[in-house]
Amino acid sequence: MKKHSVIKRHIQTNMVARVIYIAICTILLAVGIFGIYLTYGSFERFSAYDKRNNTTDALIVGKSESVDTTYNYKTCKLQYQFTLNGKQYSSKTSLEDKANNYNCQKDTGLTAQIRYQSSDPNNNSYGDNAQVREELIILSSVLAFISAIALGVGFIGILAIRNSIKELHQHEAEESKKYYHRQAKITEPKE
Repeated sequence: MKKHSVIKRHIQTNMVARVIYIAICTILLAVGIFGIYLTYGSFERFSAYDKRNNTTDALIVGKSESVDTTYNYKTCKLQYQFTLNGKQYSSKTSLEDKANNYNCQKDTGLTAQIRYQSSDPNNNSYGDNAQVREELIILSSVLAFISAIALGVGFIGILAIRNSIKELHQHEAEESKKYYHRQAKITEPKE
């Protein structure tokens, strides 16, 4: 019989260990899939940001303030309107910032410089900048890397468990055949 690794022997001989390893691999698969979903969302936000390459002044028409009860700080989100080629557009995205940042310092009636996509001015935002773009690239890259590792380890783990169980069944079948052959020899009438 081949020498088996400790984990392989453990999986083959202990049902509880098998269930635990399967659960761990399944969780890793789920984390990997969820991470890839989040990465896709980050790349979408980056893509939308990257298309907003023009700027214009917009009139701030509203400011909503809220308090984050977890960290106990005030956040502000701006609503704004702007006109391009005689057509009026309104806010699509405004980063929600802590009270000490620029959103809470802006008041209704003031102007703010916003970014918009020239081919689709409805793709507009206030408060994002090159730093946000770099953060999205870094976040997306790190998230994709971690997700790929979790997905790979989970998938390889499930395959390894499956192969160990398959080998166990093959070994049991061989041992069963050997046993029946020995029993048949014992019970054969001797002449």
